[in-house]
Amino acid sequence: MLKIITSMKQLNICQLLDVYREDIENNACSNDFAFTQNNRVIEAEQDFLNYMGDFFKVDGAILCVWEHDGVYMAALRIEPYKDGYLIAALETKPTERRKGYGKKLLRATMEYMRNISGKRIYSHIKNTNVPSFQLHKACGFSVIQDCAVLLDGSVFTNYSTLCYEY
Repeated sequence: MLKIITSMKQLNICQLLDVYREDIENNACSNDFAFTQNNRVIEAEQDFLNYMGDFFKVDGAILCVWEHDGVYMAALRIEPYKDGYLIAALETKPTERRKGYGKKLLRATMEYMRNISGKRIYSHIKNTNVPSFQLHKACGFSVIQDCAVLLDGSVFTNYSTLCYEY
């Protein structure tokens, strides 16, 4: 079931951290702090939660979560971008991948956004992320640019921009 979250107060933080566990641990490994691995993971979790706090301050920003039996299985962020919205950080809980939760979340999010705005939905995907490309294309997205212009204006040529138009 799709759950729309618009503030930190609505979050089950432990469940959200479980969904993003792999990214958090990868970020912890890439940091060269003089901390133990456990402390680096705690630092990466705190950085992620601080980011989420800032994210919810953006007007129109929402976190979409797919719940199954009250447990977060997948999540994505969506916020205003150009003439529509940008989907970012689509992740499925590592233990629940390849079970269709990401597709259910993406389709339900698109339907929700169609009902509230009817604007285009964009997504930036790293060129090497074949599963994400396949998922987005299966949900009706198409590649419109062979680079990505992020919200801060920076350009990445190792990403592509996809778009879904209603």
